[in-house]
Amino acid sequence: MVASLQGWYGRKALALSGYGETKNAEENGMRVTICIGSACHLKGSRQIIEKLQRLVAENGLADKVDLNGAFCSGNCDHGVCVTVDGELYSLKPEDTEAFFENEIKGRL
Repeated sequence: MVASLQGWYGRKALALSGYGETKNAEENGMRVTICIGSACHLKGSRQIIEKLQRLVAENGLADKVDLNGAFCSGNCDHGVCVTVDGELYSLKPEDTEAFFENEIKGRL
């Protein structure tokens, strides 16, 4: 089950500015999915999402990176589950900037 990042986590909308609708990865070039399940939430998925949204916007990549939320991917042992075009990573909030540079920006 995939959830839009817009409007979840209570009433605060976390979608990037200008994202009125979910765009598919084919349009954007890269699909990044962040787990928003309970275990990943406790490990910092909200902070990771906010940082990735900021980094995507600051780097002008909104048209190339499709950020999505998904419920449990079953690999919550080491950190927040993040997939980039289907490849699974375990991420901690403090590693988000390096992850963005290497695995997102570095692939475009």
